Amino acid sequence: RETVTRVLRHESKRLNEALSNFLSYARPRPLNREQNDLNAVLKEVSEMAFANRELTGGTALSLALSGDLEPFPFDADQLRQVVWNIILNAIQVLGGRGTVTVRSGKGSGAAWFAVADTGPGIPESIRADLFKPFRTTKQQGTGLGLAIADRIVKAHGGRIDIETHL
Repeated sequence: RETVTRVLRHESKRLNEALSNFLSYARPRPLNREQNDLNAVLKEVSEMAFANRELTGGTALSLALSGDLEPFPFDADQLRQVVWNIILNAIQVLGGRGTVTVRSGKGSGAAWFAVADTGPGIPESIRADLFKPFRTTKQQGTGLGLAIADRIVKAHGGRIDIETHL
């Protein structure tokens, strides 16, 4: 009985997440730009993800946040979604081992953040489709996480770059 309850809870959570992702992609909401602290958002989301030991296993978190970032206008709620989706992908690819590093900085008149992991890298054959909706390499993935992240970042006037070392 406990196993059935656990499976039902897990599937309910998974389906709720899939539906939420679909709705976020299908009906994006307008940006609510307010003065926010990028480092605070990065720290909050990183710590929230890594508080879930069931999710992270033995994966380590390293924060390298720039001390010279000042608050600037962005939609903190939507950026939380971006950071969560990217960190989640990094954690999942590591399978409970390795390190996820979250960095921030500024340059060329813009703030930036990067999420890096010690995983195997992204094969060339997958890179072209990474941000396309409904494309996933995960057994239980929806293929919407990175598509949503890309859409939000572009709405802010930014871009997502991928660097991989195979």
